[in-house]
Amino acid sequence: MTDNYIRLGARSFIDEFERFFHDIICKFSFSSFFEAHQSSFYENMTLFVFAKGYPALYVLVRKTGPFLVGFSPERGGSNCFSKQFSVSVPSDIALFYRTFFLKIGAIPPETKDIRMFISMQKKASSISSFAAFGKRAETVKILKEENILGIKKLAVSSLFTDEKIKYVLNSYERWSEKNYRLDFNNEKVLFSLKIKKESNNTESENRAVASMVKTVISDSYSNIFEPLTEADSLKGIPMILTTFQINFSVLPKWINMIELFLERFDNALNEIDRVLDEIVFPQMKFLK
Repeated sequence: MTDNYIRLGARSFIDEFERFFHDIICKFSFSSFFEAHQSSFYENMTLFVFAKGYPALYVLVRKTGPFLVGFSPERGGSNCFSKQFSVSVPSDIALFYRTFFLKIGAIPPETKDIRMFISMQKKASSISSFAAFGKRAETVKILKEENILGIKKLAVSSLFTDEKIKYVLNSYERWSEKNYRLDFNNEKVLFSLKIKKESNNTESENRAVASMVKTVISDSYSNIFEPLTEADSLKGIPMILTTFQINFSVLPKWINMIELFLERFDNALNEIDRVLDEIVFPQMKFLK
């Protein structure tokens, strides 16, 4: 018999989503939300459950019921979401969200910090996903639309393994043990490095050197890095050395490169410091 469902991503995550889909979310009735918006314009909705510092659990719903659940860095806010409003979080959904992180070995959010909102939409939209489980017909339709548009948001979930997702969670909107962090703005990913406390330079000097190296690297490897505007930069987070921007579709590949990148980036900074100390500053002593 043909399986009517499609599974994208790490198996352990998919198993949890499959249970959530059948045992929890499909038992909810969403008809009242559609009835409250009698205009035929709103034929779909997206439900987001999230907490600060954690990816969102999302559910795509049409008038016939839920058809796709997933794990995403998105929390709505893009132009595709027509009408948004906050709702209270049902206890069984909040419990699943917390338990989910416990089962994958992560520290779960506090129940009081979990939020939920619903976005009413004309058309079901593609969402950047770490993993997803859904009805085959509707999910394949979204994947085909992505292919036509030349984007990878839902499709990239198939490239995330258990290890890669856990790698993301260890630095998700927080500093990792190796002094970097990942922050998300829909399909954009900000990869930031932290200023090292043991540096002999001032913060301004460290940032100036790092900015120069970052510019050279970003311009030379535009297949990975994207231009970062001031509007997209992180605000209010201290000790940031520099920030790179990549597309979410590149993230699985980038995770494979992070360890080597950190080593080579540090080597480049150290070499520039050596050149400054041994060549540039001695040559400019006459300026004193």
